[in-house]
Amino acid sequence: AGMLIPKVGSALLGEVFAALAEMLYGSYFGAGVLLSGLIQGLGTEAGFFVTKYERYDTTTLVYGAIGTTVFSFAFEFFKFGYATYGLGFVVALFLVRLISVIFFGVFLTKQIVSLFNRVQAKGLAQ
Repeated sequence: AGMLIPKVGSALLGEVFAALAEMLYGSYFGAGVLLSGLIQGLGTEAGFFVTKYERYDTTTLVYGAIGTTVFSFAFEFFKFGYATYGLGFVVALFLVRLISVIFFGVFLTKQIVSLFNRVQAKGLAQ
């Protein structure tokens, strides 16, 4: 959402709306998914904040992916008690999350924005 609507707070709002849709669809996490969406949105928003909301490119997406990973991992570290796991397992959990967020939040987002921009350039999206 932050890439398609380049405004302060759009990434946060997009994550919260996605969490709301997930909750209404019947997520077994219930309303708790809204808190996760808020935290993920804050992490994504941090990526735009680092670039002072002046850049909307791959660098910003990478910063957002790092922010999302750190914010959501820190939240779940305490929520799910990751401290009880060994250091190697915790590092593995963090790396898998980071790779996942980079794939969905950077690679796929770039593809979607590129497709959207091409459609817009052809005058098909108004």
